[in-house]
Amino acid sequence: VPIVFRPYLVPFVPLLLLMTPLAARSSGPAALLRCQRPFPSFAALATAGTGDVLAGAIAGLVAQYHAQAKDSPNFDSARSAYNAGVVGAYLHGLAGEIAAHMAGDAGLVAGDVTRELPRAIRRVKNQS
Repeated sequence: VPIVFRPYLVPFVPLLLLMTPLAARSSGPAALLRCQRPFPSFAALATAGTGDVLAGAIAGLVAQYHAQAKDSPNFDSARSAYNAGVVGAYLHGLAGEIAAHMAGDAGLVAGDVTRELPRAIRRVKNQS
């Protein structure tokens, strides 16, 4: 990386997200997340593009966390990424569950999951 860009670089912490109940180990500084709730719609989420929906949900949450805490002296970007992974995985699974309930597992596409993300967010907010 050219020296002129180095002040703008942010240190990255790899984030590995396993959406299965299997145990796994991580070496190095990577954060390892394990989805604790088995969603019945996992088969429905095994379709093209749903991983992109998950990545977008996580990236959006990271951006929101950064925007809310950018001036906080205690802001921890690694913790922010970890939290976004946990929340994003949960919301993604819940959105898949809602979409599968509405349309059925067969024929579910990534757009169906994307459309249900706002409903999943509202459901979680109403429970808290």
